[in-house]
Amino acid sequence: MQNASISVIIPVKNEASKIRPCIEGILSQSIAVEEIIVLDSGSTDGTLDILKEYEKVKIVHINPNEFNHGETRNVGVRHAKGTFLLLTVGDARPYDEDWIKKMLEGFISEDVMAVCGKQVVPHETDKNPAEWYRPVTKSAIRTLKFTREEFAALSPAELKSACGWDD
Repeated sequence: MQNASISVIIPVKNEASKIRPCIEGILSQSIAVEEIIVLDSGSTDGTLDILKEYEKVKIVHINPNEFNHGETRNVGVRHAKGTFLLLTVGDARPYDEDWIKKMLEGFISEDVMAVCGKQVVPHETDKNPAEWYRPVTKSAIRTLKFTREEFAALSPAELKSACGWDD
């Protein structure tokens, strides 16, 4: 992992009030990123001006009418140069300076194709207080492995459990 290069992919639209903590949190990681690819789908609130302040940010413009949560991220993947691709959103920010390091620790073998972490809701007045009281569990590795045929045979509930990731 020491020679791993990291590309971060972020779809945005009008994130001026939240994008700076996101970008600065990524840039302050204990493992440096090679690039941050931001997929903008028509921001009009100053988001683009903020993003232009950061040397590692590459802006890719997406037609707002063509935005799609999956395909837009795939556009970012096609632009990425990194060995590892980290996908997040513009209103998220890293929990700590070892977020990327901890994500990379999940790649325990060449069989691992993807790793995800859990969201932590900040204790801020504009966030849902009920979310603050979710139990915080210690990080654990959960490994799922399927053949193409096994994956295709999963029920909708099993697919959601296996692939229902967020950020």
